[in-house]
Amino acid sequence: MTALRWETGSRYYRVKVQKDLFGRLAVLCIWGGKNTKRGNFKLIQCQDYAELRQTVRKIAKTRKRNGYAFSLKSL
Repeated sequence: MTALRWETGSRYYRVKVQKDLFGRLAVLCIWGGKNTKRGNFKLIQCQDYAELRQTVRKIAKTRKRNGYAFSLKSL
């Protein structure tokens, strides 16, 4: 499983690449506030590795545009 993390001063956004219960490729997106218990998640199913790569790149581009910085913190 691959995991990535982006942060701002008060928020975080995590992406995990994994397989779902049926063995299909999926991107799990988890976000929320650093100092609160509030947050949410969504699961994006992908047909193949090319679509999975494209999805993760699109997420990374959006996070950067919204002021998030990539974090090497413990995931």
